[in-house]
Amino acid sequence: MDELKSSMDAALAEAKNEVDAALGASEGRILAVEKSAEERSDALLAEMALRKEEAAKVAQFVGAAGVTGGYQKVSNEEKKAADRWRWVALGAFVLAAAANGIILYIELDFDVGLTALMATRLSVSIPLLALAAYAVAESRHHRRREQENRQLELQLASIDPYLALLPEDRQHAIKEGRVDRFFPGFPGLQDDLGAG
Repeated sequence: MDELKSSMDAALAEAKNEVDAALGASEGRILAVEKSAEERSDALLAEMALRKEEAAKVAQFVGAAGVTGGYQKVSNEEKKAADRWRWVALGAFVLAAAANGIILYIELDFDVGLTALMATRLSVSIPLLALAAYAVAESRHHRRREQENRQLELQLASIDPYLALLPEDRQHAIKEGRVDRFFPGFPGLQDDLGAG
């Protein structure tokens, strides 16, 4: 019986060793799989963070392009308005000159008196010259607005390349200082950006 007990003990010990070895191997495989999964998830998180940063840059670029395009559109509209007023001024000057020429021809041909001559010329010339002066002033106003919008468009389009070599915190500080210039009419915008 002792022999049976010792053979059972030996078989039991051998089975226990086999189970322990199998458990150890399984634990090793589980730890390896766990470590591999953790490494892959860390790599995925790093990749997602990189993609998020790239997406933010693209969104910033698209937003800047939209704002720049808005300034460009306003500039083009102001240019058209300035050109229209310039043509109105030129037309008024041409009409004043033509009207004075016709009046002079009529006065020389009909021998009209000096008072009638001056009254006729002034009654035609003054309104046309006033219209021309107003049109010149409007053209100048629209031309100035066109130039301001083109300047803002150029500044917005070139700010990122210009600041590219500066540290990121300095870039943000400079951009925040330009908020009021790029977005006039939004007085609280700079405060909102600083708080966020």
